[in-house]
Amino acid sequence: MDQPPPYSVPELSEAVTKDAQALAPPPVQATPHNLTIRNRPIIATCPKCQTTVTSTIVPKVGTKAGIFALLTCLICWPLVWLPLCMDSCQDEVHQCPNCKTELGRIPA
Repeated sequence: MDQPPPYSVPELSEAVTKDAQALAPPPVQATPHNLTIRNRPIIATCPKCQTTVTSTIVPKVGTKAGIFALLTCLICWPLVWLPLCMDSCQDEVHQCPNCKTELGRIPA
């Protein structure tokens, strides 16, 4: 009985590697549109000073805090300040540490 011809494993692995590289997504560059991680700085290129920086996170009063403050004012006006001080109601703003330019905002 004749033996089957040997298979060429290196050629098969090269083809699989090339296919995997073609299907792999490109690396994600941090932009204001894909900021999703809360409470962690990101590495991004500042559009103003053109340097690659690790962002600083600054909480700022956003729309959610304003809406809750308005509702609190209607229900119990002495506590209107409470949503404006709560971290869970504030937006997370990523800033360049060099020039303080806003790199992105994650709403509360």
